[in-house]
Amino acid sequence: MINLNLIKLAGTFLLVSWVFVGSGQEKAAGQIGRENLAESGAPLIGLPANDSTRGETLWQPYYVYPRKPSQQIDLSRGWVLTHLSTPLDSAVKFPDTTHWIGLERNASVHATLFQAGLLPDPYKHLHAEQYRWVEQRAWYYRNHFELPDAGGDYIFLSFGGIDYYSRIWLNGQLIGQHEGMFGGPVIEISKYAKKGKNDLLVEVLSANFGMQEKFNPKAPGRAIKGWAFTGGTGVEPFFTVGMWQGARIDRVAPVHMERPFLVTENLSDEFAELELSLELFYRKHSLDFTLHPWQNTILSRGVPSTKLQKVDSNLRLKVSLAVPGDEEQVFEYPLSLFEGRNWLKERIRIEKPKLWWPNTMGEAQLYKVTLSLTENGEVRDEIDFDYGIRTIGQQPNFGPQVEERWKDWHFVINGKPIFLKGINWMPADVLLDMPEERYRWLLQMARDAGIQMIRIWGSGLIETETFYKLCNEMGIMVWQDFPISHYDAPDYPPDVWEAQILHNVFRLRNHPSLSVYNGGNGHNPYSYGNNRTLGILERLLNDFDPSRLFSRTTSDAGNAHVYPDIDPSFYDTLYHYVPFISETGMHSIANPKGLRQLIDPKEWNDLGNIYSDSFAANHPEFISHFAEFEPSRVPRMLSRASHIDDMRSPSLESIAEATQIGAGEFYQILSDELQGNYPFNNGLMPWVFNRTWPVVSAIMLVDGFGQPVAPYYFLKRSYLPLRAKLDLASLFWAPGEDFPLAVRVLNASEEKTSVQLSVTVYDDEFSTLWEQHETVEVQEGVPVTKVDFGTFAIPETYADRYLFALVALKDSDGREISTIPYWPRVLKAMQDSTFRVEQRSLDVLKPWPTFKEGPWLKPTVTRNKSAFKARIASVLTEQSYTVLELTIKNSRATPLFMTELALEGDTHTFYADDNFFWLPAGAEKNVRVTINAARPTLGKERLKIAAWNAAPQFLTID
Repeated sequence: MINLNLIKLAGTFLLVSWVFVGSGQEKAAGQIGRENLAESGAPLIGLPANDSTRGETLWQPYYVYPRKPSQQIDLSRGWVLTHLSTPLDSAVKFPDTTHWIGLERNASVHATLFQAGLLPDPYKHLHAEQYRWVEQRAWYYRNHFELPDAGGDYIFLSFGGIDYYSRIWLNGQLIGQHEGMFGGPVIEISKYAKKGKNDLLVEVLSANFGMQEKFNPKAPGRAIKGWAFTGGTGVEPFFTVGMWQGARIDRVAPVHMERPFLVTENLSDEFAELELSLELFYRKHSLDFTLHPWQNTILSRGVPSTKLQKVDSNLRLKVSLAVPGDEEQVFEYPLSLFEGRNWLKERIRIEKPKLWWPNTMGEAQLYKVTLSLTENGEVRDEIDFDYGIRTIGQQPNFGPQVEERWKDWHFVINGKPIFLKGINWMPADVLLDMPEERYRWLLQMARDAGIQMIRIWGSGLIETETFYKLCNEMGIMVWQDFPISHYDAPDYPPDVWEAQILHNVFRLRNHPSLSVYNGGNGHNPYSYGNNRTLGILERLLNDFDPSRLFSRTTSDAGNAHVYPDIDPSFYDTLYHYVPFISETGMHSIANPKGLRQLIDPKEWNDLGNIYSDSFAANHPEFISHFAEFEPSRVPRMLSRASHIDDMRSPSLESIAEATQIGAGEFYQILSDELQGNYPFNNGLMPWVFNRTWPVVSAIMLVDGFGQPVAPYYFLKRSYLPLRAKLDLASLFWAPGEDFPLAVRVLNASEEKTSVQLSVTVYDDEFSTLWEQHETVEVQEGVPVTKVDFGTFAIPETYADRYLFALVALKDSDGREISTIPYWPRVLKAMQDSTFRVEQRSLDVLKPWPTFKEGPWLKPTVTRNKSAFKARIASVLTEQSYTVLELTIKNSRATPLFMTELALEGDTHTFYADDNFFWLPAGAEKNVRVTINAARPTLGKERLKIAAWNAAPQFLTID
């Protein structure tokens, strides 16, 4: 639900029908009154744990690998949905008046009701309140499928994700019950299915169904579910329920394969040595077995050989690996199997391997792996998957160990140590409406920002196949948290927890993007409550995927979550010996164009008093959309905004711009400082890339509409593979002080190159006060090169004004590599020694000061007029996007400051390869803009180009 208008457009063409069960009549959705949805007064029942009347328990640890299309029936489409006040006693007891709604795609029930036009947009105004009843109804999904004669094959029914409790009926027969939202159940249905048409019915109840008290996201009980889907901090209006992922049927022969696992063991320029592990079944299948006994018993010490029945058949395994542009490499192995379950392990040597490299480090080469099982020359089973040949490890940190449980956080990729440039990730949509195009839009923005690793936050999802497939393709490594966050989880049922873990480990472990497993977010894995839960996780990962890096929690073990309200230039000194920072960030207000769609216009007032006692009561819609409305968070956002513009009585546009620029400066400089401190600091993962729904304010790089905010571009510039940064000791200076001009060239590439480095200091009228240039030889394998340009003496009379320090890096042909402006504050108050010591002290950190009377950056800049000429050089179509190539030329002798691109008109989202940038006097810049819409649908939208000190231009997209 990121692009509200696009969703509405999709809804316009959605064929929605309500099926009248019993007569087969159909009625249009518009003829059904909304009163049919929300029945009232019916008693609710609680859901007892493991209630035997609900059928056999279906959760189990095994995952059935997807087969090729000829062996598979896709059940992601064709579902219809209805609800009742209380769960059914049997599948045949639907009232004759039951009405069904067709699904556009799998998502939460909330999203389905909106897509069908039956309830208003849950993300606008206070409409979410109209969905409160949804979580306290029993929901039913129905589908039909045609099954040919099974011919003795096994028929497996696999569900991708049902939130949260479910029961399954096939042809009116109850198969059983399932618990957990992250995959399953997986059921062998041969005895329930029939040749021809089959009727499938799924009951879904929410994790809080029947509860008399409000669900506490910080104490979830037995619900293995992140707080993003239980009304936790920042997502309070929503508690999800529904069949949010699709289903499939796989037809599998009595002799078949399961759960292949390929690991890169050794790697060189000449060859790669892979180990293939594979389960092989003969006249048995996974669900005939249990992982281990749960009761107190001595485990089997071996099966007597007299009980092993050898299979008399000519069985062979063919393994092929193919990468585009290379010859297919094929390996064959004769098999000697026993009836039941068998394991195979083989070493595979790949000559001249093409490697999977993370983003910015090289190409993410993917091999297509095909496993074919033949019996007497006939193919009986086939599995294929994408695989990347790569190694990911960690080496010891350079700094001292200062705490217990100190882990190595210096990442080594394919033998190359790096400073890891990462980001945190929230679910793409809180209502679980996540088609591939939404994932692709967000992930390609992350890729183009230079992000190498995404951490999946432990209050969100164990992510989908679509997510991982795109990360494989784009070279983005994934750090996967498991769903524990800020709480103890002693009530997680151990058998359900184990089943959920292993379902996903077996599902994900061949993805090359999957790099790190983590026990969860911000919890104590050593507490009595979590000790059992984390012990199960650690055991399972050690047994079934020891190839990945693992950490019990974050923050812990040498990685930190830090949210200081400080001068960001202190990060170098304050966190000098912290190996890895896995969360940090700053709030800002989202883009106004989107926000004005959400909230009553009457509430866009009095924004300078956001944290006054009366504000919340007078702005209910605003507060409902304000993530983390807390007195400790709002003031520090506004204090940074107060350096940018007058925040005493701001408009929505001015407060959004000022908070975004203030947060952008914070992200860029903290990233500068940590990268420049490599190898003591080994990596950074700021909070957070995206928001789960459209909110007014939050820590974010991309808002809930899928539109980047200014901090996205500031962090993007700091993540360039080659760039220069200024060594800032502070952002606050006194008149008469010497301002140091030491620079570090940051090089994440393997190339030796000669670059032109320049540092220029301007006053606040853009007059040049100091300038120096130097040719720098950047050496191969040297990540940080220091260049000291001396100091600039700030004039004694220069007070309560801004300086501009520009650090520019060009290649030997004069082409721009990076251009980074800084705007340190020169304050008269800094002449007072007590004030100066307080502002620069690292022992007692002072909150970031508020500039109630100025100096303010934007009014300072706007006094110094410049001008530019812009044109659209080309308009291209790429996939479903419109791509513009722009040329912008500064036509004056004054630099352009905060040159911004924006899309006027409709609500389509876009991003650029640079934005909010400095353009030197007389310089020309080419900018690429990607719009999330096909060209014919753009309508009358225009591209607006503006700078703080230049009149805007509007370009029509022809």
